[in-house]
Amino acid sequence: ARLAGRCDARQVLAAGLISLAAGAGLVAACASCPQWWPVATAEALLGIGHALLQPALTAAALRAAGRTRTGTGSGVLAATRQTGSVLGVALLGGLVADPAAAGRGTGAAFAVIATMFAAATLLHLAVAGRPVRQRSSPTTKEDNS
Repeated sequence: ARLAGRCDARQVLAAGLISLAAGAGLVAACASCPQWWPVATAEALLGIGHALLQPALTAAALRAAGRTRTGTGSGVLAATRQTGSVLGVALLGGLVADPAAAGRGTGAAFAVIATMFAAATLLHLAVAGRPVRQRSSPTTKEDNS
């Protein structure tokens, strides 16, 4: 959170996404490796990625929501996080739990995760820096009086 406050949130978000993509890719590549160090490295990259991503994402979402809509922005962010978690577990859990995959399911699931983080990184880099359009608040009868 301190790093996100001192640095540009877009850069911190990009670093977090890159770290998450690399960690998930390493798990996908080494899902059946007998050594412990690739898994430890992947877990470290995943932990660093989440530590970078979450505070910067929260700060960026609340900044984009504006002071008058921080509650709404926070609620939308929490709802999308929870929805993504539920869908991820439901969809990718089937790959991991498939007995026919015999251990390949974890690699396949993390390959999908790595691809999604890589796509999110590219999308973020494509739109980072563009100004957020602020919608004007709807007027009420009292405002027009």
